[in-house]
Amino acid sequence: MQNKFNQNGRSMIEMLGVLAIIGVLSVGGFSLVSKVQENQRINETTDNLTSLARKARPVARDYRAGDLCGAAACTSFTEYLHYGMAYPEGMDYEVVDGTAQFRDRNDVVYSAFHNGVGNSVLFVVSAKNLSEKMCIQLATSNYGSPASSGYMGINIGAASGDVALSSLNTNQKTIGAAVTECGTACSAGNCNIHLGFR
Repeated sequence: MQNKFNQNGRSMIEMLGVLAIIGVLSVGGFSLVSKVQENQRINETTDNLTSLARKARPVARDYRAGDLCGAAACTSFTEYLHYGMAYPEGMDYEVVDGTAQFRDRNDVVYSAFHNGVGNSVLFVVSAKNLSEKMCIQLATSNYGSPASSGYMGINIGAASGDVALSSLNTNQKTIGAAVTECGTACSAGNCNIHLGFR
């Protein structure tokens, strides 16, 4: 009597090997997906901030404090931009503790501060609640020149746009400077970027 073995099946060791390979590939895949999502959030934040500045520039030239937003006077330049629909699509307008602001789907908060006509810096746009990577990307982006886009300078870490006016840096940030300044600001809980324009 001869024993016959089924030669079509897989051994337990072969199955464990396959499972190990699948596990390694899935961990690598999750890591890649996570990096792609983070890069998408960074790019979206950069696009939103530059788009807000571009849309606010022509409106800022005509804005006067107390201009009407419907039947009532605007309390801020951010509210005025909302009333004039001069902000990027995909942002939600909200008033939190009496402060008007925009929020995107990445939970980044944007606002604008008007400095008054006749000043060298006409308005400041801000992004808050940034990740350190977002801060570094925004700090090293090219926003143009005073002649082309009206860009006058950047501040990293100030609490608000009016505070940032006193310390706008007109130089383009190097990667090293951005890493240092964003690291300091983010560790202090002020992971904010402010851009001045005229």
